[in-house]
Amino acid sequence: MSATESAMGAYLWFILAFLNEVTATFRPRQLSPCQVVNMDVYCNDLNLRTIPEELPPNIYTLDLSRNLLQNLTQEFLAFYTTIHHLNLHSNKIQFIQPGLFKDMTNLQELDLSKNYLDIFAVSKTENLSFGENTLQLLEELYLNGNILGTIDPLTFYRLPRIRDLHLQQNFLSVCGSHHRLPQRGHHSQASDCVFLSSIPTLHYLYLSRNSLESVPQNAFRGSPLLVLDLSENPGLDIHQNAFSGLEPSLTHLSLKENDLGVLKTDLSVLSSLKNVDLSVNRLTALPLWNKETVIESLNLQNNSLVTLEYSTVLVLEKTLKTLYLGSNPLSCCGNLKFLRMVQKSSMDIPDIASVTCQYTQDSEHKEISIMSVEQEHCDTIDKKSLGIIVIIITALVLIGVLTLLSKMCHPRRRRLRRSFKA
Repeated sequence: MSATESAMGAYLWFILAFLNEVTATFRPRQLSPCQVVNMDVYCNDLNLRTIPEELPPNIYTLDLSRNLLQNLTQEFLAFYTTIHHLNLHSNKIQFIQPGLFKDMTNLQELDLSKNYLDIFAVSKTENLSFGENTLQLLEELYLNGNILGTIDPLTFYRLPRIRDLHLQQNFLSVCGSHHRLPQRGHHSQASDCVFLSSIPTLHYLYLSRNSLESVPQNAFRGSPLLVLDLSENPGLDIHQNAFSGLEPSLTHLSLKENDLGVLKTDLSVLSSLKNVDLSVNRLTALPLWNKETVIESLNLQNNSLVTLEYSTVLVLEKTLKTLYLGSNPLSCCGNLKFLRMVQKSSMDIPDIASVTCQYTQDSEHKEISIMSVEQEHCDTIDKKSLGIIVIIITALVLIGVLTLLSKMCHPRRRRLRRSFKA
């Protein structure tokens, strides 16, 4: 082999080694038992009972979801101060050591959903109670699917940047204006309700399936919510001023499956409201919208609506794009104006195939698609009723004729009697 060939071989070997080193930087590294991609560590779905000790120091995202973790302690997590996204959902977490998050000053998203957290600050020494100056950058918090009940009322009030709050599937209650909001910096005791008012960064709030009994007055005042989900809380009592303060901000409201027979609050004052879900309740009348509205989507499925107030419909028609109306005992003849509007309108009714109304023909109740209703369904008198009316009129006429004949014959009889006497 010549010197030139040797030099060329050495050069090629150097190039290959360099390329291998570069590509290794971008390939996922296997860190037993976790996978590391750049600054993100994935330890999900590994049946872990403890957090691995050999994790790299400068972690950006740490995914520990769907494992068997029960306790979170400073021993394994506290020194990972660079974490921005921490995912712990679907474990068996019951205990979080006090002060665990104190040094996680970069944390923006924390997911503790679907665990066994039952309290924040009672018997387990301030379990996950966010103290002052803790989690100052946290924007998204997922606590759904736990069994939270009695907690520190200022738990979320202390988070200065919280934007998304997922609290569904717990046992929480909401404090109203009749509860006194403790001043910042003051120690607060565990309470049977939590403050969700006066949180100026909160935009998305999810409270479905919390066994909520009531939404008190001014429950969210001072929190500029865009989305509020109060669905699946059967028997929920909503104060008429529950949504005070949300007039300029709220765009999405879900009151689905709350067993509501009547809606006491005036939704027309929510001037930014675009999407409303009132499905699976017991509403017998459409909520009145007597002001200008921007509502684009309205779900009224599975209620007890018979007639829809036409003046309200006219207000909604200006902006309404999507309407769900199935599974209601609608009257055909009591909603003729509305049905004509629907038949001619470009409004989208996704469940139109199942939307029917009822009318009476030949003393029988009949059901028909709202798209097939005609004026004649309401103008015609059924045959049985017509027959009865004809019989009654004929009988009255005969009685009148007989009465008239009787009167005409009576004077003649008198004359005949007089002539016989003479």
